Amino acid sequence: MANQELAEKAMQVAVETFKTWKKWDPEVRADILFKAAAIVRCRKHEFSAYLVYEAGKPWNEADADTAEAIDFLEYYARQMIELKKGYPILKVVLSRK
Repeated sequence: MANQELAEKAMQVAVETFKTWKKWDPEVRADILFKAAAIVRCRKHEFSAYLVYEAGKPWNEADADTAEAIDFLEYYARQMIELKKGYPILKVVLSRK
């Protein structure tokens, strides 16, 4: 139900918030994602119902999408923690024949 003005305002707030968010410790940011995943998991049927109601998805697809969202939240939280450690950049040389 948002109009273009409200959507633009949301984007501007996100851009401004990122200026400080990007400086937060990765474990703290990851913890927020883990907590979000736990909330969605506890309210899984509610989130799936929103997809059925608002997007017209069949229940089985909505349920799968909600489960995938939980998986993504947890995956990116784990990746954030891993990437903090740093990884060497490997040079890949492709030969042309």
